[in-house]
Amino acid sequence: MPFQKSIFALTIIVITTLPAYGVEFGVRGQYWAPTVTGDISVDAGGIEGTRLDLEDDLDIENEGFPGAEVFASIGNHQLSLGYYKARADGDATLAFNFTFNGETFTASQPISSELEYDVWDFQYRWDAINVDTILAGVSIGLIGRVQVYDGSVEIESATVNESEDFTIPIPMAGLGLNFGILKEMLEARVAATGMGYGNGTIFDGKAELAFTPLPFVAVEGGYRYFLINVDEDDIDFDYVNAGPFVGISLSF
Repeated sequence: MPFQKSIFALTIIVITTLPAYGVEFGVRGQYWAPTVTGDISVDAGGIEGTRLDLEDDLDIENEGFPGAEVFASIGNHQLSLGYYKARADGDATLAFNFTFNGETFTASQPISSELEYDVWDFQYRWDAINVDTILAGVSIGLIGRVQVYDGSVEIESATVNESEDFTIPIPMAGLGLNFGILKEMLEARVAATGMGYGNGTIFDGKAELAFTPLPFVAVEGGYRYFLINVDEDDIDFDYVNAGPFVGISLSF
């Protein structure tokens, strides 16, 4: 994954070369438990794939997954690099013939399906407004972001096994709002980023509360809504992950 390695190396270089004064470093771990909805089709060799519903047709099960993030800030500038690996699978028996990646699967045959992908998330935020008083603080930031999805989708029956790999880098832009009280012991955060382009749309939004019971330690929880609709490299993919998350961060 040369692109992902380049992002990671660039982030480490930037973080380690920032001036020491006024710099905050941190790590964050989160667990997200989303509900999966959407549909997918895969074409091959000029043969159009059947559009399959992830829930109703493939019986994809909801699975939670952990994620990790490193971040740094200096003044009004913030950088972060996050990573998580998602996987969803299901077993079903369809009542109709369908085509996937150029191959036909026969009705009434049990099938197993699997969708998995790695996500690298590089983000830069600049706080255009940053007001900090003794009792409260408010910041509004502009966000630039690149998410890279590297994964595969596979469907298997007793006689046919087909899979398709994909790597999709997607740039996004958006806004973030933080509101903290009592020296940010309790902080509300809202962020939304997205991008619409010729081959699809992506949106990623979350709202969370962070409580800091001890210096440098924050406990977080909230709700995240993620949508991706992409038609690229013979894959037509409409996918929504939405659900609660919890996490903890350490900063110094």
